[in-house]
Amino acid sequence: MKYDNKRELKQVFGTKQKPVDFILPEMNYLTISGKGNPNELAFQNNIQALYSVIYTAKFAYKKKPTDDIFDDYVVAPLTGWWTISKEAIKRGSWTKDDFIYELRIMIPYFVSDELIKESIEIAKAKKGFAEIDNLQLKKYPEMHVGQILHIGSYDDEQASFEKLESYLDGKGLKRKNKNHVEIYLSDARRTAPDKQKTILQIEI
Repeated sequence: MKYDNKRELKQVFGTKQKPVDFILPEMNYLTISGKGNPNELAFQNNIQALYSVIYTAKFAYKKKPTDDIFDDYVVAPLTGWWTISKEAIKRGSWTKDDFIYELRIMIPYFVSDELIKESIEIAKAKKGFAEIDNLQLKKYPEMHVGQILHIGSYDDEQASFEKLESYLDGKGLKRKNKNHVEIYLSDARRTAPDKQKTILQIEI
């Protein structure tokens, strides 16, 4: 049976354009951090390194599954954690060059850390991406989050954030910080900006 995050984690991936809040369970991720404009080459190189290991692990698991139920799995959508530099915060303004980010892909609970570490070494030898050295396995604890589905350009996300924060205010909930998470349900290379679907998530 194939594991699919979208099916197993409907509370996360079933979000519509109506704001919600819930407890996000503990999750394992393969991550890579960076800074600067996401339209530049360094950002794409980080994504490429991340996926090279993710798919190496997926194919390795499929050859030798270890779970009694799931013998394969769907690769989870790319996730991005975003903030801005301290310098930008001090001056009170920012551009895309001030972005600090962490790209993440969720790892199913039955895929071992050992398999991911082995896949890092295999992908590094086969693909030769220098950025692979910057990959990290991380476990994030459960947290209370607010979330909304944004449809449209990334540059137009503010309207969805305002809708989400208005919902939280109505429930007496407060945003913990100015950081946010984006879960990319659309491939920006193949989807018109006004059709792009992105889950926006903040910690509360």
